[in-house]
Amino acid sequence: MEEFDYFLQATKKDQVSTCAENCGNAKLRRPPVHGRIKINVDGAFEPSSRNGGVGVVFRNASGDILGAMAVPILGRASAEMVEAEGFRIALASPICSSECSYSVEGDAQTVINMLQGKRQITACLEVIISDILSFGSRFNSCSFVFVPRNCNRVANVLAKYVLFQESTITWLRDFPSWVNREASLDVSLMQQ
Repeated sequence: MEEFDYFLQATKKDQVSTCAENCGNAKLRRPPVHGRIKINVDGAFEPSSRNGGVGVVFRNASGDILGAMAVPILGRASAEMVEAEGFRIALASPICSSECSYSVEGDAQTVINMLQGKRQITACLEVIISDILSFGSRFNSCSFVFVPRNCNRVANVLAKYVLFQESTITWLRDFPSWVNREASLDVSLMQQ
């Protein structure tokens, strides 16, 4: 029952305000350039168990979902480590193709800054960051962009959903209604 309550809390509209209310910069809500795939990544962390969850959503320039993943992460030391692991999982996914260009968005400012070379990489994240950059170099292009949590809602909901699960869930079609609902909110904001 605890996992379902946690998921419900993550999806309540009154708990997390919409992107339109808090993403003052309209540039953050634009879809990726035609031919580029947008990947949203987020992590959730439960300190008492040291377990986490990662949510990943792949979308095209029209905002259509190409794939989504919810991945449990067991026994990590910190929320930052779970967030970084999310980027690695996203770029290592078989959904990614070396012939494509990607814009990877997340709300983990510290991790994004490390990936952009704006912050020194901490020792505990060195291997993960190195892997992410290595995976990113295999594509036509790959950029890492910070977005506020309220603009990363679908990935956030997926991360919280899988927090108490034991296995990875991947959708390539027939997405759950709640994933479609959250994604449609993002797309309507991108079209404003």
